Amino acid sequence: MQEEYKQAKFQTHAQGGQIFLGAGQEMHPGHELGHVVQQKQGRVQATEAVRGQALNDDRSLEQEAERFG
Repeated sequence: MQEEYKQAKFQTHAQGGQIFLGAGQEMHPGHELGHVVQQKQGRVQATEAVRGQALNDDRSLEQEAERFG
C-alpha cells in the first residue's frame, strides 16, 4: 500500500467505539460504523502500523464495511 494512500485511510477510521471522520467524509459514517461492529466482534487484528497506530488493511473487512454504507 502506498504511503499517501495509508495516510488518507488513516484520517478516517474507527477505534474501539469511536469513529474518526476525515475532512469530506462527514456524509459517510456507515462504513466506519461497520468497522466498529467488526472490532466489537473481535474480528480485527492489526496487520501493520502507521505513525505508531495499529491498523488493519484486510480487503475482505473493507468490502464488508462498504455494505454498511
